[in-house]
Amino acid sequence: MCSFFEMRAQAYCGRWRPSNVFKFGMCLFWLVGLHVPLTLAQADVDFSGLWVLDRSDVRDVYGEIRIIHQTKKEVGLTIIDYGSAWIVDAFRGVVHILPWTFRFDQWGPRRGPPDSKQPKTRAQSRGPRVVLEKSTFSGNGEFTWVWSLDDSRTELLQSQGSSNIYFLRSSPNDPAFASMVQRLTQSGALGSDPPKINVRVNDDSTAVLIDCPEHDCRIVQFENGSRIGTRLLKKGAVAALPLQSEAMIEPAR
Repeated sequence: MCSFFEMRAQAYCGRWRPSNVFKFGMCLFWLVGLHVPLTLAQADVDFSGLWVLDRSDVRDVYGEIRIIHQTKKEVGLTIIDYGSAWIVDAFRGVVHILPWTFRFDQWGPRRGPPDSKQPKTRAQSRGPRVVLEKSTFSGNGEFTWVWSLDDSRTELLQSQGSSNIYFLRSSPNDPAFASMVQRLTQSGALGSDPPKINVRVNDDSTAVLIDCPEHDCRIVQFENGSRIGTRLLKKGAVAALPLQSEAMIEPAR
């Protein structure tokens, strides 16, 4: 259905005479111009997909695996991070699942309800790039990430100041998932007790699949930053955790 302005333009142009070249040019500019903003609005880059840390990067970075679901309103990001935590009497290898929400042009909590006390986050579209920001009450832990894609859209660059991290577009069957712990262990990034925890993603990238091949594990669940429960994951069993789950998977000791 035509807008009011389009109908006025069509009525005006409908009275065109062959001798009125200037009027024809103005009508063409008007009609085309009405649709240009819509075309430009759809040109923003979509970062949605499954991304894995570049295989040549052996640093201990925050979030070796990223699952991104981008909409017109926000960037939903689930980070899978290999690290360590103090358990019983030593630092032991664990896996964190951490959901984030970055709303376009609007500050809001990184996770939880609108009145959550979580740090605030925001996304801003800058042509071919997206800027993701985190703000805290104290100023500690704040960051600004700038995302961009290469021409093939298979490599995601995250820039933070002078630091660059590259992620490669992946799929649920990518062998990089199985080799991640081994790669980070060999580099020394995970210390002397790396997590013996397998991480995969289901076929439609809506859940994180966890299994512990050598021992029982515990899944510690959080809500709004607070611990709300623990459940046992038996050796060899598989747990499917939704992308919005905040959890830590640790060895059962």
